[in-house]
This record gives sequence, structure tokens and C-alpha cells, in this order.
Amino acid sequence: MKYYFQAQYHQRLDLFDNVFVSMATGNVVEPSLPLEIIIESEDCVLYESDNGSIIDFSPTTLGYYWITGQTCLRTRDGLVFEPCDDKDAVQYTYIDGQLYGKKINTDLSQMPTTKKRYHFSKLNGCKAQLKQNDDSSFILEIDAKEYPLAMHELEFSYFVQEETGFTQDGEKLYYYDRPVPQLTLADFKVLHFNYAKDNHVVVCGADVISQADAATFEVITTTLAKDKNHVYEFSKIIKGADAKSFIVIDGKEQDAYQQYSKDKQTVYYFGEAIIGADLASFRIIHGRYSADKNWVYRSGLRIALFDAESFYYISQSFVGDKNGIYTDFLNITQIAQCDDVFVDYDNDYFAVNDTLYWADKEHPFDADLASFSSINCTWAKDETHIYYKDEVVYKGGYETAEIFDELLLRVDDKIISNRGIIAGANAKEWHLLIFPFYACADRLFYQQELLDKGDPNTFEALDDNRFKDKSNVYIFDNDFEIVDTIFDINTENIVLIDECFLKTPDTVYFQELAIQDADPDTFEVLEYGFSRDKKAVFCNQEKLPELNPLDVTILNHNFIHDNNTLYYQSTRLDIEVSNMKILNDDIVKDNRHVYYKTHYLSGAEASSYQLSTRFFQRDNQGVYHNQHRLPLNADETVFLDEVYAIDNLRVFFIDSEIMDADVSSFKVIGNNVSVDKNNVYFRDKKVEHADPASFKIMGYAQFVDDNHQFTIRNGHIVCL
Repeated sequence: MKYYFQAQYHQRLDLFDNVFVSMATGNVVEPSLPLEIIIESEDCVLYESDNGSIIDFSPTTLGYYWITGQTCLRTRDGLVFEPCDDKDAVQYTYIDGQLYGKKINTDLSQMPTTKKRYHFSKLNGCKAQLKQNDDSSFILEIDAKEYPLAMHELEFSYFVQEETGFTQDGEKLYYYDRPVPQLTLADFKVLHFNYAKDNHVVVCGADVISQADAATFEVITTTLAKDKNHVYEFSKIIKGADAKSFIVIDGKEQDAYQQYSKDKQTVYYFGEAIIGADLASFRIIHGRYSADKNWVYRSGLRIALFDAESFYYISQSFVGDKNGIYTDFLNITQIAQCDDVFVDYDNDYFAVNDTLYWADKEHPFDADLASFSSINCTWAKDETHIYYKDEVVYKGGYETAEIFDELLLRVDDKIISNRGIIAGANAKEWHLLIFPFYACADRLFYQQELLDKGDPNTFEALDDNRFKDKSNVYIFDNDFEIVDTIFDINTENIVLIDECFLKTPDTVYFQELAIQDADPDTFEVLEYGFSRDKKAVFCNQEKLPELNPLDVTILNHNFIHDNNTLYYQSTRLDIEVSNMKILNDDIVKDNRHVYYKTHYLSGAEASSYQLSTRFFQRDNQGVYHNQHRLPLNADETVFLDEVYAIDNLRVFFIDSEIMDADVSSFKVIGNNVSVDKNNVYFRDKKVEHADPASFKIMGYAQFVDDNHQFTIRNGHIVCL
């Protein structure tokens, strides 16, 4: 039995040309209609008169504007429809293809007495049903009456019965395939996607939240919950959060719905404390950006580069402050000064002082600014050129240029890829077979590449990564980046053995590689890429000649043996099978030798060699990290937190020495961070400007000492 819960969702949509567009993403939204909703637009108003009604904005802005094909006067008392010839007084209207919408006259406070009145009532919080008429126009049904929907922006919430990961099989509960412990079926209650409880125990997935108080436990969002004592992110207690005052900050208006929360002490971003945030002046700017009177934060981390008071959001690619414009990428880069002329062409394209760039200032290019526009984040055009990123891929005049799919552009009768015009392709006959294979007449293409021997008329999928036509098999890697081909075979009798192996009546293949001498009739797949037939054993496409196919044992995804011989994948090891001991997936020893993968550890003492942690091994003679012997004294060495090895002279982080570390005062504080009396270290590198006496870990990628804040960038802890 599956378990469900009632989920509430919020939408902010813009109705444009009778199509709903998400105001958060810009994507077209097609609601499943009819849809029961709760109107949340604060200025949504029902206007009614004796002769008709309409749903529109409330009269917070007064004057003339355009509505349902008529000119309308909005006053404080309602609507009046009357002619208006003054284009500058019209809001949201197209006249001869031009949009007119200047600031309208706000002095019209009285309803003209000679005109018919449309009185209004507010609909915020009202239940309604969103529907479509036979002519596809949208309407709202309220209390069994239908009203035309004129307002462009509509904000609402709705409820959906969502399937969770919790299921019941007989008397047992599961979260997907994991047993859920300690819960009593009679009292079991699903709270959300991840959370469930009975009268005494709370779980997040299959994990018991041991400190949760079931009686007061409540779900806040998909990832946050609280009880009378604690606030939780999934099953983890948010350290220091005050449960009594903890609330979620709405954030819908700033495209940050349920991303931020706060208590009486601080602000949180997705459950992580924003270190040092000033609660009184904190504000959400847009999405992952927020600020207080002192700092700007991105994803909850302080960005010292920005001026907090003047910071503003431009688009998904750019932000700005009083000092200039910056890219909103992983590495923030200033691309314009405050007195530069900056133009955002959308989709990562921009201009600074009439020079065009893509993504950053490392990619300038020449184009006609007067006719330039971006198509998406990688394609752009001007009057006589098509650009892929910052490169010209098409020159010449054209009438139409439109996206065919994420890889290709249709330009008049041509198909363009990031390399230019696809030879032999024309737009009229070009069509998608199975992404990213295309056909044009009798020619088969993989992306922009013509497959010379391909036949689109017999092309079909074998599975998600393998395809065939009458005489070839095409095989993808996992990222759809490379296609390998088995040429000139009879594909009618292909048998897929598993996701890696296939066979014909004559040949067995591992991916596109033929397995020499394999017998298709007796071939079988074992585990981990190992296989056999009646005569031999194979690892992927390689034959393991010394193994007996009738007597093999697979130990893990690397080791396989028979009574006499051990292989690591396709390499034979000098190990006595009768005396061997497998230490982990990569290390094996017998009475004489030790191997890490295929590396023989010369000098290792097999009799005393053992695992110390996941990363270190030792014998009576030395300390090792996999195949490397470290310059540590075996008798003196101790291991800290799995990844540190320390003797009386040196400290190692895995196989790298932490230079100048003071052994006597060295200690690990967690998350690959360590300190001694002189320095703070992240992994094997010193953290500059950090005070070891006061350095603390505050959360993911957040650190503080008495003087500074720190974060992780490019694999290093850096001072902000």
C-alpha cells in the first residue's frame, strides 16, 4: 500500500495572449484544468454591474487603461468604460504594434456620474475554480458563477495528493526499499514527503529522529520541521535554532519561496545559519541573494565584494551595486564600472560601452548592436549573423532563426549546429528521430554528424543507450557525448544480454568491442563486468586465460579466482588462492605478498599488514596509503578522523604531509579542518589569516574566528 499526503503549491502566473507564463521562471505553464484554487493575489478584485462582471486588479492605480478590447477608466469607486483617445493615458495596450503604458493620471478620484458603475469586492483568500471556456479563454468560477479573467497576473495556491516514499507491505513499513523501524502501524501517520510518525517516534525517511517529540512535531517545509525543543533539517537538528520563534520567511515575491527562515536570533538559508546576519535589517533581494545593513549574502554566504546598501538584482546572469555590474556565476567577476554603459541582452549576453560579450569579459565579439538579440543562453543573432556563444556560425541574410531543439537552430531552410551549417540538411525534411539522432530524407545524423552508413528508415531504439538500423548498432556513453558504432552486422537477431553486453548469432560484444573467441550460445554474464562461456572467463572484453570457467568465484567488482589463480580485473596476481585474504575491494595479501589493485607492494610485510582506517594501512615496518609508503614511524603512528596519520615528527592528510604542523598541539576539529597552536589547516593546506585559538566550524562551508569569516572556494578555505 502506498501513502499519500496533501501538498499545497503556489503559483504566480502572467496571462499573456491567453497563455500562462510562470513569473518565477518565464516558462509556459499549462495548469491541469479545471483546478480548485485559493486566490492569493492581494489586489484581485471582482467588478460587477447590472449588465456584466469582470475579474481584474483593484483600483490602487487610477486612470485610463485597456481591458478586454475597450478603454476603461479606473477610479476609487470602480470601473467605467468610455472612449479614450489619449495614448499616454492608456496602460497595457498595443496600438499599431506599439506598446503604450506611461505613468497614467492618478488624480481621477471621483466616478463620473454619467457613466455606468462597476462596483468591486476583493477576492484575496477566496476559493475558486480555474477553468477555460469553449473559446479557450480563462475564467474563474466562484460560488457557482463564472467570471471572465482580465487581470494579467494571478497568484494562487492549490492542493494535490502527492505520493510519498512510504509504503506498507503486510505488517512492515518501508521508505522506498528501506525498512522503517520502531513505528506502530495502528498509529502511523504520514506528515510529508519525507516525514512520518506514530504516537511516540518520528522518522525522516527510514531514519529515526531520536530526539524528536512526537506529540509536538510538525512539518514546516519539505526539508524543515520542528517540535517544542528543536528545529530539524531533514533528520538533523539545526544547532542553536529556537523552536518557539522559528518561522519560514515567505519569499514568493522575491523568487525565494520557503528558502529563508528565521528565529529570534538569526536568519537561515535552507536550514543553514547565515553567520553574522543582522536580523533587524535583513531583507531578501532575489532568490539566493539577500542582504542586511552590513553585507550581501549569496546562498547564505557573505560576499564581501558587494555594497549592501546599493546592491540590486538584474537577471539570472548579472547583479549590480553602486560600484558596477557583476556576473552571477560561481566565480563572481566585475564586468562594468559604475560609469560604464551596461546593457543586458538576456541569456548571458551583455554589452559594456558598445562591446558585446558572452558569459564574461573573456569572450568579446563583434556584432551589430542595433539588431543584436539573444535567442537563448548559447545562441544569438544580428541582422546578418548567427552566433553560438561568442563565435559566428552563420553569415548572410536570413528571414527566420528559431530554436529547433537544445542543440540546433533552424535558419530559413538550413539547420545550424554549434559548428555551423549542417551539410546535407534542409529544414523542410529535417526531423528528430530519437534525441539526439535526426533524419533528413534518407540520411541519418548523430547531432550534426552524418552517419555515412546509417539508415533512418530502419532506425530504432534497443534501450536507453543503444540504437540500431538495418546494419549498424550505435552505443552512447552515459553523458550522450560519444557514440560508438558496431558496423556492418545483421541487426535482426540482436540479443541484449544486459546494459553492457549484446550478441548476434556469431559474436558477443562488450559495448562496441567484440569479445574474441566468445561462444554466443553458452555465453553468460556473471557480475561486475565478468562473464564466461563454456571455454573461458572474461573481464569486460578481455579474456582471463588461466581461469577455469566451471569453477570461478567473484569476490567483488575487482577480484575473481578459481582454485589456483586470482585476477584483479584482467590482471593476474602472484597470490596463493588457498592462503589469500581480501582486505577491501582493492587490497589482497597471502603469506608472501601484498597487492593494492595491480601494484605489488615491495617491502610490505604480509604477515603483519593490516587496514588501519579507510585511507591508511600499516605493518610492522611502515605506514601506507594504498600503494604509497609514507615516511612515518609505524610504532609511533596514530590515526585521527580516518584521514590523518601522525607520529612524533610529521602529520599527514591522506598521502600529503601538512608542512610545519606542530605535532604536540595538533588536533582535528572536523570536516577536514585541523589546528595546532600556530595555524589552522584545511586538508593539507594552511588557512591564511585564521586564528587557531578561536576558529570554529559554523556550518557547511562556513567558518569563523574572533576576527573573520571564511568560506570554501576552489578547494581552499578563504577569508571573506
